[in-house]
Amino acid sequence: MVNVNVVKYAVKFAWSDILTRKMRSTLTVLGIAVGVALLIALMSVSLGMRSEIETKLEEYLGVGILVSSNETLLPESISLKILKIPYVRDAYPLILVFGSVEERPAVIIGLPPEKQDEYLTVAEVLEGRELNPGDKGVLLEEKLAKRLNVKVGDKVTVSAGLAGRGKDSYPVVGIVKMESLIGFGEMNVLIMPIKLAQDLLGRPSYASQIQVKVVNRRYVDVVARTIKKLYPHATITTPEEIMRRINRILNIINTALISIASISMIVASLSVMNTIMMVVRERIREIGILKAIGATRGHVLMIFLSEALLLSIMGGLLGAFSGAVGSYLLQELISRLTNVRVPPIFRLDIIGEGMLIALIVGVSSGFYPSWKGASIRPIEALRYE
Repeated sequence: MVNVNVVKYAVKFAWSDILTRKMRSTLTVLGIAVGVALLIALMSVSLGMRSEIETKLEEYLGVGILVSSNETLLPESISLKILKIPYVRDAYPLILVFGSVEERPAVIIGLPPEKQDEYLTVAEVLEGRELNPGDKGVLLEEKLAKRLNVKVGDKVTVSAGLAGRGKDSYPVVGIVKMESLIGFGEMNVLIMPIKLAQDLLGRPSYASQIQVKVVNRRYVDVVARTIKKLYPHATITTPEEIMRRINRILNIINTALISIASISMIVASLSVMNTIMMVVRERIREIGILKAIGATRGHVLMIFLSEALLLSIMGGLLGAFSGAVGSYLLQELISRLTNVRVPPIFRLDIIGEGMLIALIVGVSSGFYPSWKGASIRPIEALRYE
């Protein structure tokens, strides 16, 4: 049974020591706070990144499936056969190839003009207009237009690489802005009607992939299996598979970042150990007096662990607050470096984990010097100078 009076005395003793040695205590608290703040900030931004990717993936692919082939282009007539599969709402061909625009590397997207709004949900027309059926013009992504100093009405020379039949010039009918998280990042992007892309590739009536829309998410797997039976050599990609691949990459990045943050916690643990060790050395005579008047090893141990616990609580609270502020600073840094805005997500379990880590680090680091101090014999302590 824990003696309440002993606990009160231990906490009072520890608090008095913290106030007496403010500089040393402050540095120890800051050491813990930095580690906790890094952990909370990284975990919050990581959760925000996952949530944002899932949202953009939903906007980009929706309740759908991508059908492609690793070896050759697919006949676009496949889309008409896929439309007959139960639970399929829509299916249309796409061209996605690497090429060049005015000798600059670019991603070339060919799509049916009437499907532009449905496929390019992450795009916004800034100047000009969208593609129209039968159009002979193209759309340029905003960054590419600025790099080429091209405006609506100008012509650009486009090549679809080695597979193309040569270079062709097309008028620019619009300039669009594309969000980069699930889009194409900082890459140059050109969008054209699929017929123009097929002519550029020299492969009329062929597509690099088929976009399939399903009526409900629960039918995605059923439709994917049906397509696989019809076209065994086709590659079927669902939103869940894409998210799993992205999560694997994010997990590797997250592990690396948390490992870096853990170094701060190691430094914090050494700081706590050093602080408690110094407290024990400075309080040896008092330990002797306490033991001489009847204090047990457990009582002395509780006194020094109380100080480690108080330092950990203060460091954890400061770290939680700093982590919240730091996550927004980290968000701004990521936004400036990658042009991707990732809102951090705060959850009570993240703050709780940060506090728990602070307590574990503080108490475990302070245990050894506290135990050493509690194990000193009274006669040795009283003789200490």
